[in-house]
Amino acid sequence: MKLKTKKYYKNLYEVELENRKKLMKQVSDLSAENVDYQKERNLYKEKCARLTVDLEDIDYTLEKTTRELLAVKKEKANLKRKLTNLGKELNKDE
Repeated sequence: MKLKTKKYYKNLYEVELENRKKLMKQVSDLSAENVDYQKERNLYKEKCARLTVDLEDIDYTLEKTTRELLAVKKEKANLKRKLTNLGKELNKDE
């Protein structure tokens, strides 16, 4: 009876060792995969940061261009008004 029990526990121990090796391999594989995902995540974070900066630059440029366009329109209106007034003055003088 002792021999059977010893053999049974030996088999259990060998199965447990094999399972432990499989588990350690899976943990190692998952850790390597996690490292890859972390690198990829960091790349995407950097890309997102760069795109955010680019978008802020574009927004600033658009705002600046809009302000300049409005200033040009106002100047154009002023120049038209002055031209009209000069034309009226010339017509009066004639």
